[in-house]
Amino acid sequence: MEEDIEDFRKDLLATIQNEQATNGTFGDSSFFSIASGILQDCEAIDDCQEAECDYDVPGKGHIHIDGYDPSSFDTDESITLIAIDPDCLLRLGAPLKTINRQECEKHFKAMLRFAGRALTGHLLEEIEESTDAYDLANYIHENHDDIIRFRLHFITDRLYTGRSDKDSDEQSEGKDSYLSGGKSRTYHIEKHIWDISRLLKTKETMTTDETFFIEFGGGGIPSVKSDTNNDEMSLYLMFIPAESLAEVYQRYGSKLMEANVRSFLSLRGKINKGINRTLKEQPEDFVAFNNGITATATHVEFSENGRIVRADNLQIVNGGQTTATIFYSQRKQPRPDLSRVRVPVKLIVVDNDAAHHLIPQISKYSNSQNKVEEADFSANNQYQVTLEKLSKRVFAPMPNGSQTHWYYERMRGQYDNAKNQLTGKQQRDFVKLNPKSQVIKMVEAAKYQMCWNQQPHVASYGNQKCFARFVQQQTATNQDTNWSQTLTEDDYKQLVCKTLMFRSLYKLVKQQDWFEGSYRVNIVEYAMAKFAYDLQQAGKSFDAADTWTRQCLSKQDTDHLLTAARMANDVLLDDNRPVKNVSEWAKKEDCWKQLRTLPSCFPVGDANNNGATSLAVPATKNHRSRAKHTSDSSPTPSALTNNGSNSVSKSSKPISVTAAITENTSEEPDWQTPNPLSDANMVSHSHEKQMLNTLRKSPEKPFQFIIPDLPNLSQM
Repeated sequence: MEEDIEDFRKDLLATIQNEQATNGTFGDSSFFSIASGILQDCEAIDDCQEAECDYDVPGKGHIHIDGYDPSSFDTDESITLIAIDPDCLLRLGAPLKTINRQECEKHFKAMLRFAGRALTGHLLEEIEESTDAYDLANYIHENHDDIIRFRLHFITDRLYTGRSDKDSDEQSEGKDSYLSGGKSRTYHIEKHIWDISRLLKTKETMTTDETFFIEFGGGGIPSVKSDTNNDEMSLYLMFIPAESLAEVYQRYGSKLMEANVRSFLSLRGKINKGINRTLKEQPEDFVAFNNGITATATHVEFSENGRIVRADNLQIVNGGQTTATIFYSQRKQPRPDLSRVRVPVKLIVVDNDAAHHLIPQISKYSNSQNKVEEADFSANNQYQVTLEKLSKRVFAPMPNGSQTHWYYERMRGQYDNAKNQLTGKQQRDFVKLNPKSQVIKMVEAAKYQMCWNQQPHVASYGNQKCFARFVQQQTATNQDTNWSQTLTEDDYKQLVCKTLMFRSLYKLVKQQDWFEGSYRVNIVEYAMAKFAYDLQQAGKSFDAADTWTRQCLSKQDTDHLLTAARMANDVLLDDNRPVKNVSEWAKKEDCWKQLRTLPSCFPVGDANNNGATSLAVPATKNHRSRAKHTSDSSPTPSALTNNGSNSVSKSSKPISVTAAITENTSEEPDWQTPNPLSDANMVSHSHEKQMLNTLRKSPEKPFQFIIPDLPNLSQM
C-alpha cells in the first residue's frame, strides 16, 4: 500500500510541476488547483475559488487560507475554507514525509484565525482590498448573523499519522465562539484532513469515504420494516420529531443532501409558505398534510427495544425543502412549536457496496414528479451519452504529429478509472491518445456553453449551479429531441473550440499588466460572453474550423478576447459598482448589461478577419484609480486608445434566430425561466473565400459559430 501511495504522490507532484511550467503558476497554486479538483470530483465541495491569504498577525498568530467554496453559504449558510500544505515541490525528490495531528491543527487554527478576524472586521483593515481574500473576508463580515458553520479542509502531500481506531481524525466536529456583530456567537466547526493516502483512496473510488453518523436521542425512533425483494436494500417507515430533524440539519447542512438534489436546491433562507403556515397553525396535522422525506443510509443501529438510534451516511434524496423550511422556521418570529410536529420518513438502508449506483437511482425516482428529475441529465441522459460517444469517435488534427481525442468525462473520475484499468504500454498508449490536458469535464462543458450563450452571470454562480441552469434550459427547450441523431461531430468540435477559447484566455489573462491577480475566472467568463455578443451585434461568426485545425486560437481572435477581458476587468472591479463584493456583483445580470453597453472588442469592420487588424477601443467610463489601470500601454498586441469610436459597423445585418433571451433582474437567476439559446442555433456558415481557405488547410468539413441573437440594449 505504501508503494502505491508513493507512486501516486510522485505522479501528483509531477502533474503539479507540469502545470506550473505550462500555466506559469506557482507550485502551491497548482497544487491547490489539482487537489481542490479532486475534492470537487468526489463532491466533498461543490465549487472552488482561489483566495490566498498568508501572513502573521503580531501577538495573534499565523493566518493562512488558499481558497474557499463559493457555493456553500448559499446552500446551507456554511463558509468552507481550504488550505494546502505549502512548499510541496520542495519535497519532490525526497522520500514520503509524514505529518502529525499537532501540525495539522496549526493549519486549522490558521484558517480559524482568518474566520475570526473576518467576522470582527479586523481582517478588512489588514489585507489588500483588491484581493479575493478581501472579498471573502468582507462577505463573512457582512453575513456574520446568518453563518451557521465553518468547514475547514486541509490538503497535504504528506502522510497523516494521527489516525486511530477510536478516532479517525480524518474529520472532526466541534463548536467555537467568536466575537460577531459586537457579541459572542457560537459556530459549528468541521475539520477535514486530506492527506496523500486519502487523496489516493478518493481518486480510486471517487467517494469521500467519510462515514459520518447521526445518533437519535430520546431512546431512538420507532420504525416499521417493510418487506422487500432486494437483498441490497431494506426499507423502514418512521416518524421523526421535527426538533430532531432541525437539529440534524443545523449540524450537517447540505452534507445531508444527495448530490443531485443539492445541485438543484438553494436552501438558504427559503421558507415555503405553505409548510411554514402548517407548522405554526396546525402542527399536529403536519404529518397528514406533508409528503414527508425520503432518505437513504448505509447502516442503521437499533436499541434493545427495536428503535433506530443511529444512521450512517444519511442522505435526503427527497424532501430537502421540507427539511430546510422546518429549520428556518425557528429563525423567524413567531416560532412554531416543533415539539408538536412529526415528519413522515421513508428510510432506505442500502448495502454499502451498492450505495454508489443505487442512491442516485433512488434520488431520480423519488423526485420523478418535480423539477429535480432533471438532475438525471447529469450523467445518463442521452445528450451526455452522445457527447461521450462523439468524443471517442472524433480525432483532433495533428499539429504536433500525434493524433489524439478530446476526452469527454460525463461521470466523475471516469478518465482516471479508465486509465487505471490498464497497465504498462496500454496505459501509456491511452494517455498518448487521450492527453490529460484534453479532458473536458461535464460541468465545465456546461460553463463554456453558458458563457458562449452570453450568460456569464449564470456561469459566475459556480460550476454546479451553472450546470443546473444549463440542464433546465436544455430540458425545457429540447424535450423531444433525439440527441443521438441531432448532435453531430461538428457540434463536438464546436464544444472543443469553446474549451480552447476559455482555457487559452484563462492562461493569458494572468500575464496582462492590467490584471490585479484576482477574479480571473469571472473575467474570462465575461470576456468570452462579450466576444460572442460583439460578434453577434456585428452580424459575424467565429471561424471554428480554423481554431479546430490549429487546435489553438488565432492571434487576431486572441487580441479581441484580451480586449474584451480588459473591459470585463474594468466592469467587475469598477469602484462605482452597486455591489461591493466583486464575486456577488459578477452574479448580477446588471453586471452583464453594463459590460454589453461598452464598445465592441472588435474595431469597426474588423470582426472575423474582415478589415483592419488594429484594436481601437475607447476607454471605459470608470477606470480603477490605480496607475496600472490608466496606463496607455497594454501587453496585448494592439493598443487600447480613445479615438471616439464606440460602435461596430451597421452595414452587416445581425443573424437572427427564433427566440431571444428572457431578461431577469432578480438577485439570483430565475432557474425556472427556460432559455432557448443552445448549440442548436450554432449552424455551419462561412463565406466562400473563407471556406476555400479552410478546405486547403484541412479536409474536415468547415464549420463556424453563429452567435445567438440577443435584444439590443438600446431598444430595451
